[in-house]
Amino acid sequence: MTATIYGMPNCTTVRKARQWAKDNGHAAEFQPYPKMADLSDHIPRWFERAGHGLVLNQKAQNFKKLDEAKQARMLADADYAVQELAAEPRMLKRPILEVGDTVIAEFDEAAWADALK
Repeated sequence: MTATIYGMPNCTTVRKARQWAKDNGHAAEFQPYPKMADLSDHIPRWFERAGHGLVLNQKAQNFKKLDEAKQARMLADADYAVQELAAEPRMLKRPILEVGDTVIAEFDEAAWADALK
């Protein structure tokens, strides 16, 4: 089964996750958010499989800089969130691991090891 890691290429957690996958013998393709022409097609699937609130990175500086009304709308309206996240992918959790129907938003060694069995 093909595994794909999505994220920002310069993110230390993404680099750590990619290295962990390599060190543990898991072949995983890497897709950097900024270079994904079809990012807006992936986000709804991630919302469905991992959860809207888990894919949206509420700790991201770009999210925190938004006014409260826009933050609330992003949390309440998935379609609006998809549009905003596709335009500003730094507000997506990173990394996101996708293996078949499984989507894990964030690096968790145990969860990743289980998904990559």
